[in-house]
Amino acid sequence: MYRRLKISVICAGLALAAPLAAQAQDEWRHHHPHYVQAMSDVSMAYQLLRHAHVDPPARPQEEQARASIEEAYQTLENAAAIERRDINDLPPPDETTDERGRLYRVVDLLRDAREQLNAVEVDPETRELRVRAAEQIRDAAAATEEAIRIMRY
Repeated sequence: MYRRLKISVICAGLALAAPLAAQAQDEWRHHHPHYVQAMSDVSMAYQLLRHAHVDPPARPQEEQARASIEEAYQTLENAAAIERRDINDLPPPDETTDERGRLYRVVDLLRDAREQLNAVEVDPETRELRVRAAEQIRDAAAATEEAIRIMRY
């Protein structure tokens, strides 16, 4: 009997907590511009391009992608500074696994980041920076796709 009551209380608590967690996520997104999510995705893409000890040496295209990602991140960081945003308050990057490999995951993250940058933002002062970052992200994605193409042959 006591066990049933305990399980019922736990289930009720979980049922109440789920909507609160969703509401907190919605509130976070409401208070932060889309480019902050793009910063998170770009940062994760950069980390994936950094090679683990077991990976072969980087191809020139991967190095080019890393350089473009660094530029894009700096541009987005500048936009955050204009709006006085805390860049340490980044959301987690989109968490999906990709069986195809890390380079494909990088391309997906960069596409997600560009989509975030295409969203309408409130502050017109950051528009030019967002456009520049989107171009840099496009260049990084193109270099990564070229690395994938070369890797297949």
